[in-house]
Amino acid sequence: MPIMKKAKHLLTVLALLAPLALCHPAKAKGIDCSKASTSVDKFKCTNADLKAQDDVMARLYAVARVNMYGKGPSGEIATQKKWLHTAAQQAQCMAMAADKRAGCIIEEYKSRNLELAFSAMPKAPDAALQVLRDQNIDTEPYYEALTIFTSEPDGTDWLAPALSTKREKIEKLVAPAFAAKDKNKDEESDGHFNSLLFEDASVATPDDILKSSRNFAGFFRAVTYDAQTPLPCGYVVSHQGLLDATNSYFGATSDNFIVQTDCDVTAPTAPKFSALIKQINDKWPQCDGTIRFAAYREFAVAVDRVLSPSARAIEDFKATAPLIKEEEHSLIGVSPKVITAAKLEMTNYYMKYLGVTQTKAALFAQGKIADVLAHGQQCE
Repeated sequence: MPIMKKAKHLLTVLALLAPLALCHPAKAKGIDCSKASTSVDKFKCTNADLKAQDDVMARLYAVARVNMYGKGPSGEIATQKKWLHTAAQQAQCMAMAADKRAGCIIEEYKSRNLELAFSAMPKAPDAALQVLRDQNIDTEPYYEALTIFTSEPDGTDWLAPALSTKREKIEKLVAPAFAAKDKNKDEESDGHFNSLLFEDASVATPDDILKSSRNFAGFFRAVTYDAQTPLPCGYVVSHQGLLDATNSYFGATSDNFIVQTDCDVTAPTAPKFSALIKQINDKWPQCDGTIRFAAYREFAVAVDRVLSPSARAIEDFKATAPLIKEEEHSLIGVSPKVITAAKLEMTNYYMKYLGVTQTKAALFAQGKIADVLAHGQQCE
């Protein structure tokens, strides 16, 4: 499943870096320096910047470990354990000269804290956006604008006088992007692609992006092209049209640089659905030509639609095409039993996290998993 492209990762932290969370992975407290006993914890506590990064991680993880529906665990728990385990296998930071050790470990923390910031952003935007500012992430103003936009219900009339303050704030945040789009038009690389995406979104002014979540999605796809940062899935839940930002556009390698979601780590865990996706991916044929990247992206979007619906999306869902039954699919190496198990799991998922009826949940699960099957193992 697609995840955000990680910032350049050093992957070099001392062997004892992880006692904070390896022993208590569910806890979100940072180091208590009054009780620090290991040489590692003592080292962290003697460096204000390192201790500060540890505290930031604790606060962000406390939020991110709860799934985007606010009920139960998210995939970030497993991701955090993996990060800690990876860090615990390295010793190169402490093998460095004394004046470089802290910087090495801090870079590890900053990379992980940035990931956690995006996961936590829909629920703790102030803390998350501060991380982006502290790390000088160029796209921070657009994430701030996204946060304000999604603070109002989907379909809100942004011309309403009561929203003038928020509207003016968004317009101020996005104004530089509109000023730069024409300047970048003739560039051969990212600026050119950014301009193409702007034109396709049909958003000529800041007011245009506020007309719908799909309009905002078009803008967001343009301004985050090749930023290597994700669209927080929690925002997709409340504003379903935002998922359009992740759709294929170029039908070529450039689709790899369009923003992707972090649904795989912020959604509730769904092991049976994940097993289905793994079976589909494991037998995906070798595809030739650049158009295959559009097929990969369309499949990823179909997966995200399974994981991140709103209750309204499920209530309004009506099947518009014949639904693929377990035994009718043509995918290689995909078991009908695995499909059945995934449908049942997702039916229960929608009932538990969104409070919809079993009938509605089952229909949506069947329809959206059919869409996943229809896009699986395609090359164009």
